[in-house]
Amino acid sequence: MSLQIEYQPPVDASQLRYFMRYEQTNAKTEYLPHQHEWGQAIFVSGHVLEMEVEGERLLTPAGMPIWIPPGQRHSSYNHCLAQFRTFNLAADLCSGMPQKACLLTVDAIAHAIMDEFTRRGLEQPHSDADWRLCDVLIDRLRLAPVHTSYLPLSDDKFLAPILRALEENPAITPRWHSGRSACSPLNVRWRGAVSSS
Repeated sequence: MSLQIEYQPPVDASQLRYFMRYEQTNAKTEYLPHQHEWGQAIFVSGHVLEMEVEGERLLTPAGMPIWIPPGQRHSSYNHCLAQFRTFNLAADLCSGMPQKACLLTVDAIAHAIMDEFTRRGLEQPHSDADWRLCDVLIDRLRLAPVHTSYLPLSDDKFLAPILRALEENPAITPRWHSGRSACSPLNVRWRGAVSSS
């Protein structure tokens, strides 16, 4: 059984230029479908977050944020304990960002800024330096290469079924499982993953 959560934005969210959120959710938690008038970059720390945006499924791995443009209906589900941070920006600041939800390959500068905000627990910029960091972060997001999936594609008869299974359920316990929990690091040993028969 999964826990269902309704997204609760800050009461003054629609008046804010930028705001950040820091959340941790237990395994098997679903954020119910919702939308908002601001853009949102979600940075996941550890494990994979399963997102559905406007009816399209995206898997969000750690280190590769997902971009959700303003007004797009989305929900999420995490199979494992998940920590994530969101960088939210007013709709008028979203020009130059992708018009469709996607994954972004951001650089070390973007990660360092989010790490700094997280370390300080900063929910909104206060100082001139905070505002400048927000401006730099949006610039780094605009420059980031866009992807629709983080899994490679393959026609290989052995590799393709494995990739399909991982995409359909990122927390699977495959037959080649090492005995570790699907939510623990290094959970798969590939020996014996495919047979030649």
